[in-house]
Amino acid sequence: MSEGGEAEYVPQTEIQVNTIDKWVQANQAVLVSKLEEERLDLLNRGQLTDWRRKSLQPTARTLSEMELCDTWKRDIDPPDGFEVITGAVKTEDMKPKDAIPHTFARNEKGTIICFAPGQFVQPFSNLPPGERIALLQKQAPELIKSYDNGLAVLSGPSSAVAEKLGLSFRLNIW
Repeated sequence: MSEGGEAEYVPQTEIQVNTIDKWVQANQAVLVSKLEEERLDLLNRGQLTDWRRKSLQPTARTLSEMELCDTWKRDIDPPDGFEVITGAVKTEDMKPKDAIPHTFARNEKGTIICFAPGQFVQPFSNLPPGERIALLQKQAPELIKSYDNGLAVLSGPSSAVAEKLGLSFRLNIW
């Protein structure tokens, strides 16, 4: 309430982000566990390039900086009103045909949830673990929230994510 006793307007976007934050906090241990399972499964596959194998090491990146978006397929139920989408992400410097296949959650209003947003920040550089997430937070602190154990979540309207971070979340791969 404001000082005059009137209720203050809270934008729908803020309500949605608060709901996502509460969902992440309630499920944080499971989410981190599932991300770690996905990381270990990828490492156990024999067909990884040296670069990909290195990018999956905790000494190189935090969990949310690794290519672990398929974690959504490990029996993670998104918050009410969201569905898991296997689509793609295009960065500002990519041609549309070069969009990267990516799994994320989205609701009908266009709000997205992504557990692995750091993978799109200077992917071939040797930034220290956590730096990719820090760079995203610097650009759009209202869209990126860090939690314990290497978990960070990108959430917000897809239009704001595209405008502020240059990441276009697409509903289809091509």
